[in-house]
Amino acid sequence: MGTDPEVLPEKGSTISVPQDDNIIDDSAELYIDPAHQKKLLLKLDLCLAPVFTIIFLAAYLDRSNIGNAASAGMTKDLSMTSGELGSMQPDYPLPFNSR
Repeated sequence: MGTDPEVLPEKGSTISVPQDDNIIDDSAELYIDPAHQKKLLLKLDLCLAPVFTIIFLAAYLDRSNIGNAASAGMTKDLSMTSGELGSMQPDYPLPFNSR
């Protein structure tokens, strides 16, 4: 077989692929040091927990503000039905969830 792209191997023939020592075997088990794993999880917890807490707090405040505005007359001012208000409440905090 040459390097000519029009020359294909015959049907049923085998092609040998050179083995590279740098290729990672998918069937090999991956060992993770428990001490490093614990440090990484702590680092992730300390970085991500405050961010998610602020996001959930903002979403909760927005939901409660919509409810307060609805009881204060927003639905009457905007000529909204209760069904429209109900469909708006779950959709309103979506910008917080998509970040």
